[in-house]
Amino acid sequence: MTFEELLLALEAHSDLISTETKAGHNTNVRVGLLGKKVAEILRRQGNTDEKYLSRLNDDSALGFIKFLAGAEFGEFISGMFGGKGVRIDKHGNIEATSLILRALLEVPELRYNRLTVIGDELILTENGLIESVEELAPGSFQLNMKLEEGDAITFIAGDLVKGIYHHAGGFATSFMRVEEVGQTFIKITLAADTDIPTPYNLAPQPFMNIARVGNVTNPNRQRYIVASSKLGGFQIFDGCSDFLNGRIVGSMDTAQSFKSQYANLPLRDGLYYMYAAGIVVQDIIRVDYQGKIIRAINDLGAWQAGVPYYNNDINGTDDVWHLGCRWRCFSDGTTEEPSWTSAAWYMIEGRSDARMEFEGFLGGATHFGALRSDFTDFTIKPIVLIGNTDVSSEIVEEQWRWVRSSGSSASDEIWNIEHSNNGRTLNISHLDMGVNWSRSNPVTFTCTATYPASVINEITNAVTI
Repeated sequence: MTFEELLLALEAHSDLISTETKAGHNTNVRVGLLGKKVAEILRRQGNTDEKYLSRLNDDSALGFIKFLAGAEFGEFISGMFGGKGVRIDKHGNIEATSLILRALLEVPELRYNRLTVIGDELILTENGLIESVEELAPGSFQLNMKLEEGDAITFIAGDLVKGIYHHAGGFATSFMRVEEVGQTFIKITLAADTDIPTPYNLAPQPFMNIARVGNVTNPNRQRYIVASSKLGGFQIFDGCSDFLNGRIVGSMDTAQSFKSQYANLPLRDGLYYMYAAGIVVQDIIRVDYQGKIIRAINDLGAWQAGVPYYNNDINGTDDVWHLGCRWRCFSDGTTEEPSWTSAAWYMIEGRSDARMEFEGFLGGATHFGALRSDFTDFTIKPIVLIGNTDVSSEIVEEQWRWVRSSGSSASDEIWNIEHSNNGRTLNISHLDMGVNWSRSNPVTFTCTATYPASVINEITNAVTI
């Protein structure tokens, strides 16, 4: 509409125009309620001037538009729960119901009412999102769950669940027991304040993400895993039949969450420790605080002939027990028997002066000369000495062993079996000497004592008759 057309339209409604005049045009125009009438005419005629946006009809702008004070869309009511509409203030804060992005979200911080953020933990177990809450009775609620197409509720009756949400005062946790499960809802009972680990329990809220943290009766649902930034790692809980009795059965965290289950563990504060009932690994490489390799010490028990032993970065350092002492290997690979003159071994623990003598014979002489061929009673009593200390009385009877060697392996085997429980003192007669006994064919009786009671500390000596 041109300006002239607008004037003609206004002239047709002269009864609403005042007696004031406006100069500057070929026609004098009286204006009074001009603005109001113009708006009405433009509303009827439609806005045909491309220089202006319509406040009443659908329109579009080809240029940049700046809203200095902000903008609102629809009927706006502020609030996390019960709010509606959209508002953008002049500082760039937006409050809206939902947001769909098709490519990228880039933000320095995310805060929302889900377990992945609230409470600094991520629970790996069955979970769900509450869409709305209906109170059925004090402490009893129906939770209508938000389900996507094809989703199903994974909770069962008896499950113990918890959820964490943010409110004006901070964060709060809700502990609940599932009583009934429907197609799109679950019915729960709020746990009593005395049955939960926090000072008080709160009712569930819409948009709260809840997760199973146990079950009243089913042991297969009493286990769950937590990734916690507060504890600095992962924890595995089991045996959770209520909200208080679950126990940590495995953990990897800097808070050393398992140490309360044990006393006086030599743990260093702030370091990452792993706790488990068992571990199967192929390689363990130990380093010090500077990253230098600490060679593993392998206590391999009693030395075994023909077995190779090592001292290198791959196999570690082998320790064995032999001759009543602990020996450490200093060879890259050896089958040599440990001894005080060996270059492959070094004694690191034990007494090198442990020895056995026989009572009544000076200096521990081990040859008794010839006896009568029909002698009936002869006693041999060994003594074990460490330095000048007689420790024989500390060796129990079961830790003494005698073996005969007469030149006849068959008869020696029979004798050895018959005397396997002989004890410390050996009483013999000519019947114990075998059929081949003579001055030129003497018989040897070897005694072995274990001190202390372990096969790694055997002390041996023999008498020849």
